[in-house]
Amino acid sequence: ELTSNTVSLIHKRGGTILGSSRGNRPDEHIDAIMERLIKEGVTQLYVIGGDGTHKGANAISQEAVKRKLAMTVCCVPKTIDN
Repeated sequence: ELTSNTVSLIHKRGGTILGSSRGNRPDEHIDAIMERLIKEGVTQLYVIGGDGTHKGANAISQEAVKRKLAMTVCCVPKTIDN
């Protein structure tokens, strides 16, 4: 569960607490991802990251269109690959 208590020090740890690091394929978990976004009433999703993060965001965006959800996904690059 994400609470202010459980996330207060995550910026001091490496990696990801959400399990979204490279290697996880969003299409394998897209139903659970979408169910949670819908449950939480998310209509705007902002993601900051590199290529893998943006691929995941794209999968979420495509699934939102498929489900005819009013959801906007905005990607902000964190890294620049040559």
